[in-house]
Amino acid sequence: QILVDSGAAGNVLPPDLLPDYEVQEGEARKNGVKYMTADGNDIPNLGELDLPFRTYEGHKRGIKFQLADVKRPLLSVTALTAKGNRVSFHSTGGTIVSQDGKQKIVFKKQQGVHVLEVYVPPLQGQGA
Repeated sequence: QILVDSGAAGNVLPPDLLPDYEVQEGEARKNGVKYMTADGNDIPNLGELDLPFRTYEGHKRGIKFQLADVKRPLLSVTALTAKGNRVSFHSTGGTIVSQDGKQKIVFKKQQGVHVLEVYVPPLQGQGA
């Protein structure tokens, strides 16, 4: 599950969530980027990784995520809309529609937050 977050400036993952995936240093870490949490604390960027996944609808996607000491994965609405996607929210979920309108991804509201269910494939040679 990835939290669809209208307040997140970027796509962020906890550093220990996908230990088999290769972490790159990335420009943000090289430049000492820090993120501000909701309570005003700074957390440093710990690198980045390209995450391939498949949505419930069967769309194969990939997003570059930054790594930082967060509790759960965050999908930034700001980053999505900067790439031309349209994001809409409603009382039970919402949608992400590609810039050309050809792909529509549905997310749900669970326990008061909007979450996108995705399947992350294991790396080749890393099990089923």
